[in-house]
Amino acid sequence: MNNEIFYCEDCKDDVSTYIEDREETFNVRGEDITINSQVRVCDHHHHDIYDEVLDSKNIEMAFEKFRWENDYLNPMEIKETREKYGLSQRGFASLLGVGSASIARYETGAVPTKSHHTLLKNMRDNHGFVKDLYEINANKLKRLDKQRMEERLDHEDAQSIIEETIQLYLKKTQIETDPIYNGYIKFNFDKLMNLIIYFSKNIGMLSKTKLMKLLFYTDFRHFKETGLSVTGLSYKKLPYGPVPNHHFLMLDSLLEKEAIDIVPFDSYEGEYIVPLIELNMDAFDKDELNIIHSVVTDFKYTNAQNISDHSHEEEGYKQAELNDLISYEYAEILK
Repeated sequence: MNNEIFYCEDCKDDVSTYIEDREETFNVRGEDITINSQVRVCDHHHHDIYDEVLDSKNIEMAFEKFRWENDYLNPMEIKETREKYGLSQRGFASLLGVGSASIARYETGAVPTKSHHTLLKNMRDNHGFVKDLYEINANKLKRLDKQRMEERLDHEDAQSIIEETIQLYLKKTQIETDPIYNGYIKFNFDKLMNLIIYFSKNIGMLSKTKLMKLLFYTDFRHFKETGLSVTGLSYKKLPYGPVPNHHFLMLDSLLEKEAIDIVPFDSYEGEYIVPLIELNMDAFDKDELNIIHSVVTDFKYTNAQNISDHSHEEEGYKQAELNDLISYEYAEILK
């Protein structure tokens, strides 16, 4: 780009030019923003020359620095927020109570006013705000924008329920403060989910009862070998064997996330797990996979009653009181 020919207003002629790196300050929404810019300069008398490409790039750099320093949404984020709710630019503007021309400018690079920034950020981050705003301004939307908005709000409501269920489960699993009850590992929902997907894909019609025992043996075997559990789950003594603490909430979380389905058996009582998502083997390291494979190998053809009976013989289960947590210290003498 050096030595290019540009018209110089001062020289009144086409001249050769060069590019100079320099520090420049731009005023963006009342704030001085200093950047390292590139300026085209006349090679003859060293006057600054207008270069639309470079000048636009410098201005965009200043805008981007302003957005970063003030946590403003960039043009792509504004567009993604609008499209998240299926709205046209006009519909988005009507919902927000701003001019449609403003939305068009913001999506093509202009920096929003402070009040518009607050609206846009709430639209991206605050589902309750969006619902309240829709109740107020729904009558301003065209039929198609209104229909799409309602569909997206219903989806967001469902996602919110999923997140609340999972967060409640995460909170419950962190109540036990003594690490001997979770295998010295912080509970990992992603590992738990993929472990259940692995079991249900490798063991046909996996019953809920059998699943609970497979989880127990995976965590306790891994603790025996490494001093750490796999999932960070704690286990409670119940009449039908060791069971992950808050296991109903655990299954509800996976159902809400649509990771699994739970289907009743046709010919007898009980339910089994159906995997609905792909397995991510990268969730586990080599030692964890070895333990998981050993558990499947040992118990794949063992029915729920037999694996429950087997778990009743474990010393950790015997020593715990009914409804009490089972200490991982008993993993050392696991059968």
